[in-house]
Amino acid sequence: MKREIEIDAARGLMLVWMTLTHLPTALTPWVNQPFGYFSASEGFIFLSALFTGRIYYRLLTRDGLQAMARKLLLRTLRLYGYHVLLLFLGFGIAAHLLSLGLPMLLMGDEVRRTQLGNNNSYCQDNETNWFDWSLLAKHADVHRFVRLLTARRLLRDTEAERQRMTLTQLISKGIRGWHGVKLNEPDWNKQSHSIAFSAELPKQGLLAYFIFKEPLEAT
Repeated sequence: MKREIEIDAARGLMLVWMTLTHLPTALTPWVNQPFGYFSASEGFIFLSALFTGRIYYRLLTRDGLQAMARKLLLRTLRLYGYHVLLLFLGFGIAAHLLSLGLPMLLMGDEVRRTQLGNNNSYCQDNETNWFDWSLLAKHADVHRFVRLLTARRLLRDTEAERQRMTLTQLISKGIRGWHGVKLNEPDWNKQSHSIAFSAELPKQGLLAYFIFKEPLEAT
């Protein structure tokens, strides 16, 4: 199916608008407004669903329901797989760089260079051990994410590390609080779906959430 420039342009506008809405910049108050009767995220989802429907309706009429459903399922699983992998990558790097102690990243971790799982390839003079500089442009978003985390780590208070404090000892020095879906209102009922713990630490912040498997709205 031929791509429609108008729909692609509208989807791109929605993505840019959502990005500007969530970034803490001077533009945020101005772009955090709906397009008439819908928000940027709602508009993006609607246009994506419209475009997907048009594509797979043609497959339905041409190849039948079973073939269309199989191709749609494979496409969905692939997209969700990419999403889960990127989440694990982001949270893994963030937890590593912002944790106590000295973090270590292998060369290329910041641009998704895997070495095919071989972390001991120092003696191999081949593509397994070479650095592909094109990955800097290909995965510029991940590279920027690691740079921002590194800059944040350099601003942290290292006194706890000098004192060799455990996490329990560090938390004990902070202002602790329990929360539910509302701040400072934990729900200890056995049917409760979420619990959150926070500790305000000197020059640092610690926030841990344990969320129910279904989406919840927190205020």
